[in-house]
Parts: sequence; C-alpha cells; structure tokens
Amino acid sequence: MVTLRKISLILAALVLVASVRCNIKPDAATIQLDTATIQLDAATQSERGGLQVPDQVKTNCYICHNPNAPSHDAIIAPPLAAVKVRYNRQYQTQEEFVQNMTAFLINPTKEQALMYGAVDRFGIMGKSFLDVKTIREIAEYIYNNKLEEPPWLKEEMGNRGM
Repeated sequence: MVTLRKISLILAALVLVASVRCNIKPDAATIQLDTATIQLDAATQSERGGLQVPDQVKTNCYICHNPNAPSHDAIIAPPLAAVKVRYNRQYQTQEEFVQNMTAFLINPTKEQALMYGAVDRFGIMGKSFLDVKTIREIAEYIYNNKLEEPPWLKEEMGNRGM
C-alpha cells in the first residue's frame, strides 16, 4: 500500500531529478511539482493498461517532456511528440534521426538545437548522464513509435504554424 509519506518522498525525488536534469529556472518550482505529480501518473500508466513506454523513457525523458502536462504553460520542456515531429522534418532516414538526436542528447548545445522556440523558452537541456547505448535506444524508440501527445499539442503546434 502506498502511503502519503511514500508519495511525498517520490515527488521530492522527482522534483530533485527534474531540477538537475532539465536545467530548470528557479521560478519554475510550482511547475516542477505539478509535472512531477503528473509524471507519477505517467510512470504507472502501463500498470493500468495504458501505453507501454520503456522505463528509460519514463524515468529519463518524461520527467521534463511530460505527455500528460495539463497545458502548454504547465510543461517544462517540449513534449517528446513535438520533438519527434521536428526531428522528422529535419532528418529523412532513421539513421540520420537517431544519429543526430543521440549526438544532441550526449552534448546539447544551442547551435545543435532544432527547436529554437523551446530553447528560448526553457533554455538548453542539460547533458544526459546516460551511456551512449541507452541514449541511442531511446532515440530509436522515439523514431519507431507513436508517442503519447498532450491533448493541447496539435492546437499549440497549429498556433505556431507547424
């Protein structure tokens, strides 16, 4: 049985991970907590019969790129579905997609970034501490699978002319 204390500890850990991994600005503390709470739901979704998402994506990506964020204003990084759309526009083959996403995740720089609006809004994402093999597997998963989208994503992308 999950107690309130266990949930509080999990949320505190998620907020700590988010602040370290996502290079979050200090004024985003409220959003961090909301996203961490939502992330807890996304992490347990497969237990409820929802979309099967690899643990590496749930624990390393969705903490910032949360597909269950209630609004565009409540997210701390672009949803992975939006990242996938942008990478698909830029790179024609799976190998180009995976190679370039992997290179960016290993050493994210403003010059390498494809999502200029996201960089302006959120800053450049922090370096990943995952090994290259795991990063490549995540990039391959993103390329090969339909990703869960927040309900507001299509409208938001339309507003941006995407």
